Order: sequence, then C-alpha cells, then structure tokens
Amino acid sequence: AFTLYSGAESPVSFDARVVPIDRGQLSAYLAWRQAEAWRNHINGYCQKLLTDSGLSATQAQRKLDGMNAGALHELAFSQGINLGTTPAWQRRGIAVYRGTVEKMGYNPKTGESAPVTRNVSVIDRDLPLFKTPAGQKWVAEKILLPTDI
Repeated sequence: AFTLYSGAESPVSFDARVVPIDRGQLSAYLAWRQAEAWRNHINGYCQKLLTDSGLSATQAQRKLDGMNAGALHELAFSQGINLGTTPAWQRRGIAVYRGTVEKMGYNPKTGESAPVTRNVSVIDRDLPLFKTPAGQKWVAEKILLPTDI
C-alpha cells in the first residue's frame, strides 16, 4: 500500500521491532541490531552490484554465499563503492522514538496563548555507533526516561 501511496517505482519494505527488554540490556541490543544492519547493508550493496553486472539474483547470492565482511567490502570497493562512506542511515539503521517539542498553544478557558509541551515522533537517520560511549549516551538521552536511569 505504501509503495502505491508514495509513487515509488519498486516495492518499499520496512523492518521494525517492538522488543520488551531489560533497560540494562538496551545498549547491547541496539549494538547487536546495528551490527545486523551493517551486514545487511554490505550484502545488499554487493547483491545489487552483481545483478547490475548481469548475474541473476540466484547467481549473485551463490557468489556471495560464504563471503566474509572483508571480502564483501573489497568486492564493493573494486566496483568503486566505499561502503564506509554511504549514508549513515544505510549503514546503521534509523531510530524512531518519542520526543517533545515546546510550542505556543491556546487556552480556550482564558482566551490566552500559553506555552505547551507536545509529544512528537522523532526519526533519527544519523545514529551513533551504539557500542561506543557516544552511543550509550544517546540511548540514555533519547530513549530511557529519567525515571528509568
């Protein structure tokens, strides 16, 4: 449905999770998911390079089967693509989380403008590496509520 709605020329897909997890394991879980995003990223690029070169999807998959990350990276690099410089959201994924925004609202009881706080959905396409201190700080600031820490 979204493919038709968006006018995309090819199917659009999503991978999302709602995971009940212990707060203390959240950074480790996100680091693991990010490592999976990286593996999917390099596999996807290499699959596309091989099919663009004339291989069928099955032939490309057979060629990629068993190749480690270094070999996949070298394959892409030999075709002029440095996977380390592709957009961060492709390498690390994105995060959607609840944030707040301050804005001016209207109080119908008093007839006056008043500052209000509203919840909004935030989409972050430039995530830090969650296995680093910067990534753990991001989780503490963006995902965990002050009462959770």
